[in-house]
Amino acid sequence: MVEKANGVGEISKRSWIVCGASFLVQFIVFGLQNSFGILFTPLLDAFHSDELRTAWLGTLAFTLMYFLGPIMTVLCQRFGCHSVALVGSCLASVSLLTSSFVTDFGLLFITYGICWGVGTSMCFYSSLVTLNNHFKRRLSLAYGLAMAGAGFGLPVISKLQSMIILKHGWRFSLRVFSSSGIVLFLCGCIFAIPTSSLPKGTKEPLGKKVVNVFTSRRSWYKRCLIFTRNGIKLFFDYELFTRSRALSVWTLSLSLILSGYFVPFVFLVRMASDVGIPQPQSALLIGYIAISQAISKIIFGQVGDVEATSRITILQIFALISAVNTTLCPLAYNYACFLVFVIVFGICDGCFAVMFSMGTHLIVGDKDMPRAFGNVCCIVALVQAVGTPLAGLIYDIFGEYSIAFFISGGLSTLGVSVMFLVPLLLNSRQQPQNIGPIRTEISCLQEQRTPLETSQV
Repeated sequence: MVEKANGVGEISKRSWIVCGASFLVQFIVFGLQNSFGILFTPLLDAFHSDELRTAWLGTLAFTLMYFLGPIMTVLCQRFGCHSVALVGSCLASVSLLTSSFVTDFGLLFITYGICWGVGTSMCFYSSLVTLNNHFKRRLSLAYGLAMAGAGFGLPVISKLQSMIILKHGWRFSLRVFSSSGIVLFLCGCIFAIPTSSLPKGTKEPLGKKVVNVFTSRRSWYKRCLIFTRNGIKLFFDYELFTRSRALSVWTLSLSLILSGYFVPFVFLVRMASDVGIPQPQSALLIGYIAISQAISKIIFGQVGDVEATSRITILQIFALISAVNTTLCPLAYNYACFLVFVIVFGICDGCFAVMFSMGTHLIVGDKDMPRAFGNVCCIVALVQAVGTPLAGLIYDIFGEYSIAFFISGGLSTLGVSVMFLVPLLLNSRQQPQNIGPIRTEISCLQEQRTPLETSQV
């Protein structure tokens, strides 16, 4: 029996259609973003560019997709998820199409790095935020089904893109995939909320406060101060980190662990080709990462129901496994070795995807979770934006990828060590709650009375 959608958040057939549309958005966006490693070698050959500049191109697009999260969520609240998705789909399609005609590598940073990154960010966040508007119950199931699109999209699109590049070249492949904007546009149309208003009790978005501050009856000086403060908090809510030292340490440890996250996606295909593995087989390695990711997310979604304090420990264990795996990757000499690496990498990445949000929720609670998650993603994205191009620079200097993988593994191990401070800070934050009873007992002893006698007075 299907429940009727009497308002925003009620489950209906339309709700599951929206979930399917979100699945398609994740399928296309992550399938194309994570397949940049297949474009890496053709771009090097076509523009005779170095490893550093080419790595920056893919990293810029992927980083912007996550980095703009706080702004995109505010835009979704202000203008609606469907409006943001429609604009994003058009921008993403045009960016791929124009990139296929570019003859100067520097212009690709505008057409592909910036425009494609912003367009996919609008589609990505709108596809997740819209689920809150269409699901009141089973929201976690809806999120799981939608995000599974990323795992299924990568092997399909990477294989298809590799075949097109071999037969027709990288420019034709971008023109073909620019047509995927039509699918993204149709998904954006499905995201439209059937009711004309948000649920009761919904707070006014911070973005609206920034716009409406000039309509209030205040002096221009105070208006500018309020506008500046709200504008900064719109993009980065620094008060979250000043209030919680545990959140600051958590963000630092995640930044260290994930600093070299994109290195395998960008350089893995090239490394496999260097040891004599054919291009089609090398491209399949990225697909195996996605499949193992999808399975791992389902497993750790169930494991996440254990005691809250064990979530950080679980992430530490698999982060350490990932660090060792990354450090040993340059020693791979055949296809079987690379296959073991990508499977272990995918399993660990699935753990990160689940425990990243659950650990943040453990630290800040329900109230601050959305803003905290967006701000942590921004900081981690900034670190990741530096990590992959730095690996390209190391290759240009030393002529090999092994040093970059060794450094990435070392930073991940350091991040695991820093994360040991998070439980200590959480425990110290809870200690003041027990000060009252201790002081009462001490005062009773000073008066030579027992606590029971004091309670009877």
